[in-house]
Amino acid sequence: MPVPLSVSPGQFAALQAACDALIPSLDSPDGNASTYWSTKASDLNVAEALLEVMGDQPRAAQKEFLQLLSLMENGFAMGFIGGGFRKFRTLSPEKQVASLQKWSQSRLGLLRKAFSTLKKLTAFIHYGSSPDGPNPSWAGMDYPGPLDETPGKKPRIEPLRVDRAIELTCDVVVVGSGSGGGLVAGMLAEAGQDVIVVEKGPYMAGSDFTNQEAEMISATYDRMGALTTEDVGTNIFAGSCLGGGTTINWTGSFPTPDHVLEDWSRDHGLDFVRTPYYRDVFDQVMTSFSVNADHSPDNPQNDALRKGSEKLGQQVEFIQRNVGGCDVDGGKHCGYCGLGCRQGHKRSMMRTWLQRAVDADARILVDTEVQRVVVSSGQARGIEALATDANGKTHPVTIRAERVVVAAGSIQTPALLMRSGLQHPQLGKNLYFHPTVAVPADYGQPMRPWFGVMMSTVNKVGMKTDGHFGYWIETPPVHAGLAALALPWKDPVQHKSDLARMVNMANFIVLVRDKHGGHVTVDREGKAIVHYQLHPYDRQHLLAGIADAMRIHAAAGAKEIMVPHNSRTLYRPLTTKITLEDFISQMSRMNWGTNHFNLFTAHQMGTCGMGTDAQRHPCTPEGQFRGVKGLYVADGSVLPTAAGVNPMISIMALAYHIGQGMVG
Repeated sequence: MPVPLSVSPGQFAALQAACDALIPSLDSPDGNASTYWSTKASDLNVAEALLEVMGDQPRAAQKEFLQLLSLMENGFAMGFIGGGFRKFRTLSPEKQVASLQKWSQSRLGLLRKAFSTLKKLTAFIHYGSSPDGPNPSWAGMDYPGPLDETPGKKPRIEPLRVDRAIELTCDVVVVGSGSGGGLVAGMLAEAGQDVIVVEKGPYMAGSDFTNQEAEMISATYDRMGALTTEDVGTNIFAGSCLGGGTTINWTGSFPTPDHVLEDWSRDHGLDFVRTPYYRDVFDQVMTSFSVNADHSPDNPQNDALRKGSEKLGQQVEFIQRNVGGCDVDGGKHCGYCGLGCRQGHKRSMMRTWLQRAVDADARILVDTEVQRVVVSSGQARGIEALATDANGKTHPVTIRAERVVVAAGSIQTPALLMRSGLQHPQLGKNLYFHPTVAVPADYGQPMRPWFGVMMSTVNKVGMKTDGHFGYWIETPPVHAGLAALALPWKDPVQHKSDLARMVNMANFIVLVRDKHGGHVTVDREGKAIVHYQLHPYDRQHLLAGIADAMRIHAAAGAKEIMVPHNSRTLYRPLTTKITLEDFISQMSRMNWGTNHFNLFTAHQMGTCGMGTDAQRHPCTPEGQFRGVKGLYVADGSVLPTAAGVNPMISIMALAYHIGQGMVG
């Protein structure tokens, strides 16, 4: 656990006041006693938990956060940013809310950033956590909290214990254990190579997965689930545990579309992706991951996506998933395995390629963060890392190896290579996100978006809106904390009222194949800093997808559709006087700039792309980092463009290709 960010008593008082202004104690609208309405943020120690999360963020973000709290404690400063020349905590509740409202809609990007940081973290922690039994808000939301399920058996994996400084040697050290690293580790180990896998996150399986949202996201996602772009405009969900994203993703298993493979061949020289060899690679990968469509019954929100699409004459598809043996009777278990599959039905890396690696005598280190790749005379020599033991103490780890495979993901891979002193004109560039927004709608009847298969239906009608670029529509699992983070906050009463109706909401997500990417840099401490601005070209596709999602909701019978914007604009198909198309036209003219709405990504690609052009591609078509012998990259960062579908299988296929080349 990171050390909480240190603040002064005044700064803490300002933070606690802000949290309580966002989520205060309120009277129930019906006049009856209700812990849902009466529980405020400080009752659940939200400010303290928020400081723990901030303790894991880069120094620049911490410094800005401390400056914000200091400004809130300065009456003179508050006069200029909204508050009447008084400390924030001394304002009346009404004026505190008014200040926050001004920040959320401010023309000043820094104020919108401040509001976004406070609102997202406060809401997620308050509604997603349950440190001492059930969260008092859950009953008012009809949210069941963790399910009482019998855990499955853990994989036969026993990571090495590190309680002192150690030096190890091997043939190949693999940094990262997700869809790329785990697969390559299994291939090389089975080929007789002595392999060590180094994973920054913990080893969790079976009973370790508690189904408690905030606890699991904090434990298994990068930066405790609070990783964002530098401007806080995009929340970044990236796995940081053994198995990486395959341990906590939503199991959608899509081969790379033909039109994307065409782009890779034509524009990046990856001719092999258009051959029978690569089609066989997909078959091998899909088989190894037990990909099937036998465990994908629609839950109510997937059913709404399917029925609404079909009423509009739009074709939808079943989503194949890497699962086996799921209890699909009501699908209740499936809705939680984005927090880790407690029963072990998800065919993650831990239960496939990593298990195969261990069975072939590979060694695994967890809770071990690689500081740098050791390179001398143009040759990779191994890695240097820090392992954290059960008591929170760190120990240096040195691993000497003839070859190094970096597979830490599209954000951490370039950061590691930069920390190691490696350079390339495009290293860290061309970061793609599949930028995503959620479009919720109230159907006036129970939808229970936390239950059932997380995503079983996809609408791809908009995938080629402009040539090979566009959007597609899926559904997400929605639990209490994520819903609170994503739903607009206009005032405390409205936010609580909307969350109380979450049980009746179906949620569609719009994902865009972005043409214009961002980039990754590192700060003075070597931590990754993510820079991404939604390009106007990609924003038009996002807005087109939102419009289509609204049409589908309306066709499926939604009573109220919410525009995913801070203004909390609603469309009620049965009572709103203007037509849906006129409403959509007005919606497109709203301000869709940074932090005027919630943007998400669970798909990070690029930053170390592979291709034939030495100036454009840091990696060769074989996955070798240019200029360094024995150094390979095998994760989402080698994708030369956005995959255009959920990228797990795309990453695995390229990793399989790289692994085959390394096996020789």
